Amino acid sequence: KSITSGTVKITGGTVEAYGERGAGIGSGYGSNANMDITISGGHVIAKCVSEKMQGAGIGGGAYNWGGGDFSGTVKITGGTVEAYGGGYKLETRNGYAGTAGIGGSSGGDMTGTVIISGGSVTAEGKYGGAAIGAGSRDQNNGGACSGTIRITGGNLFLKIHNPDSDLDQANVIGG
Repeated sequence: KSITSGTVKITGGTVEAYGERGAGIGSGYGSNANMDITISGGHVIAKCVSEKMQGAGIGGGAYNWGGGDFSGTVKITGGTVEAYGGGYKLETRNGYAGTAGIGGSSGGDMTGTVIISGGSVTAEGKYGGAAIGAGSRDQNNGGACSGTIRITGGNLFLKIHNPDSDLDQANVIGG
């Protein structure tokens, strides 16, 4: 597994970031994310748009059977942020591959830090992924949240999107 590292700072404007196999903002397919992402203004939409891959909205990219971990920092102090994870029902394994809106991808752990102190944040996890935290477990790998999630301000709209009634619900925050 490779590691994507670096710094992303968004201070204003409109940013639309769509990942096909990776995160909207974060690592690409097959890579863990150890990045510092700061959003202090503007309107940011970050999402995994593929119906058959599972990157986080902000965080780890898709990686089958473990991987897609997020160990960096996301700091949101202002602006409007929308982060939508990807995911789908696995036809061959009778399971699910879901990601966090902010955090890990399917099978991805969240060991990083998410700090929200302002702004308007919408985060949606999918198919067992948390809105903020870890992705769903994949082949008994990942899906754990041992990182820090600190919310001291802002307006939050957190959602879990699990269209199948037989799917165990994930935590909205955590993993």
